[in-house]
Amino acid sequence: MIIFLTILGIISLLWDLSQTLNIKYHEELHEINVILGPHPSDTKIYTYFIFCMVGFVLTMMNLPDILGYIFGISVLALEAWAIQNNIKLGLGHE
Repeated sequence: MIIFLTILGIISLLWDLSQTLNIKYHEELHEINVILGPHPSDTKIYTYFIFCMVGFVLTMMNLPDILGYIFGISVLALEAWAIQNNIKLGLGHE
């Protein structure tokens, strides 16, 4: 189950990454992640998400099972919110 949650987490981060890259095509929108800033460059976006993915995988590999489930589900919930919010803003993929 931990491996499944890890894979789902990576997929959700990749989906969020692809949506975040599209913000540059919508000048009226601003990124709400304070780490990335309002109009992040592609390099900054890739760097941020690579660190998130590596950190996520390393954390999932090193937590005891019950904490891994809690952490994995928490990340999935946060990413589900971000992805849904991005879709509402028009950053989704048709």
